[in-house]
Amino acid sequence: MKTAKLRFVLPLLIFASFACVAQKADSTSNKLLGKLFGVWTVESATGKKLTMANAPMGNPTTIKFTKEARYIFMNNGVKIDSGSFNTNESQSTIYLQSAADKQHLQEWKVNLKSNTAMTLTGKKGSKSEGATFVCSKPEATK
Repeated sequence: MKTAKLRFVLPLLIFASFACVAQKADSTSNKLLGKLFGVWTVESATGKKLTMANAPMGNPTTIKFTKEARYIFMNNGVKIDSGSFNTNESQSTIYLQSAADKQHLQEWKVNLKSNTAMTLTGKKGSKSEGATFVCSKPEATK
């Protein structure tokens, strides 16, 4: 009797665990974090220019977000800033912590129009306040 129950319950538990894992992976890809990964081209930058420790040349021309929760700002192929990032899904916000400037956190409001179009707006009271980047991402970097 016990082996009959075990034969029934064991496959059911294995199936349930695989279903949970598949659901978790699916929901992550629909979140802000899953859509950020890749290289974004800055199509336009308006408002104030960012002041970064290594950025005498101004705003980035590309922004890269990695799955290791790192970001890199580049201006015409030259790295001008990098560090770690975190997201707040409920407020559609990303937080950038520069490796060169650990004193100031950059807060950005994220507006994803699709998987390949994004606007970053510096949040009030943040080091990035007053700056806006309109970005695009080629399909290949998704």
